[in-house]
Amino acid sequence: MAVTIRKLSHSCLHIEAGARRVLVDPGAFTWNDPRLEMASLDAVDRVLVTHAHPDHLSVEFLRELAVRFPDAVVESTPDVVELLADGGIAATTGSANYTSQFPAPHEATPIGAGPPNIGFHIADAVTHPGDSHSFAETAAVLAIALTAPWGSMTDAVALARSLEPRYVVPIHDWPLSAEGAAWLYGIGERAFAGTGTTFVPLGEFETVELDVG
Repeated sequence: MAVTIRKLSHSCLHIEAGARRVLVDPGAFTWNDPRLEMASLDAVDRVLVTHAHPDHLSVEFLRELAVRFPDAVVESTPDVVELLADGGIAATTGSANYTSQFPAPHEATPIGAGPPNIGFHIADAVTHPGDSHSFAETAAVLAIALTAPWGSMTDAVALARSLEPRYVVPIHDWPLSAEGAAWLYGIGERAFAGTGTTFVPLGEFETVELDVG
C-alpha cells in the first residue's frame, strides 16, 4: 500500500491512505500561511488534533474545514473537545476504524508543563505523536519533531532508531529558516544512514508518496 503525505506547515499533515483522507494538527502557523489554498484540500474525512496548543489547533481553521467538509469528524483529547464545543464545533474523543490513539505525554517546556497530548496511528501506516518523545509504538511512517522548545534532536533520533519505522518524516519545524532546515535535516539524513529507516524531509507544502507494504 502507498500513502501520500502532504506537509502543509509545521506539524500539519494531509494524509491519503487508500480511500481515507485525514488532516492532522491544523494549527495557526498553517492557517496564517498565505500559501495555504483551501481548494487544494480536495477531501478530508477526519481531522485529528493532538493537543490544544495554537500551533496545532486553530479554531478558525477548523471552522473553515467544517464548512468545506461537513461530514468530517474531529477527534482529539477531552479538553480540546470541550474547547471546540465552546466555539460551536463538534468533536469526539473516540477513534474511527482507521484511526487509533496511543499515550504520548507532552514534554515539559521551559515555561511549564504541556497540555494533554495524544498520538495517532492513521490507517495502520502513519504515526503522528504531536509534541511528544515519550511513546513506545509506531507504524511504518513516523512523523516526529526533531527540534522543539520541549525536546532535542538527540532524543528524537534515539527514539526513532529504537522504534525502527520504515520512514521518518520530520515535523514541528516552522521556526526554522530554509537554510536552517536544510542544515538540520542534513544531520538527520546522516543519523539514519544505514539503519533501515529512510529519512524523508518535507518542505512546507511539499508532497511525498511512500510505500508502506
